[in-house]
Amino acid sequence: AGGIKHISFPNVAITYCAGCRWLLRAAYYAQELMTTFGEDINSLTLIPSRPPAKGGAFLVSVTTTTSSCPVTVWDRVAQEGFPEIKELKQKIRDLLNPGKDLGRVDGAKFSTTTATAAVDPMEDDDAEEARKFFGVM
Repeated sequence: AGGIKHISFPNVAITYCAGCRWLLRAAYYAQELMTTFGEDINSLTLIPSRPPAKGGAFLVSVTTTTSSCPVTVWDRVAQEGFPEIKELKQKIRDLLNPGKDLGRVDGAKFSTTTATAAVDPMEDDDAEEARKFFGVM
């Protein structure tokens, strides 16, 4: 029983500087990525970077079925800062599932014409009954 289990891919890893106290930032990115890519990734791992590793590390990497080594999606030092969540989601999407629609992240705008077209008009009697039911008079 025990033994090594087959590792499913893709896997996302966020390596963060523990001494810089970036755990909360890493956890925020992890939550956003799991919410968006929960069906597309197998695991997401938070990896604290401690001495003797160089301070200030913040890396996001992805290991896929086609890459035996992790692909660095974001490196705080190389890219001189932290990613905007929109940019990070787009980079990971482009790597894992280029056809995935990210909704607002991709700039889709809410259309009032679409929203109103989906609403059925309500008769006056139905509207009055609804107002009574909800206590709005």
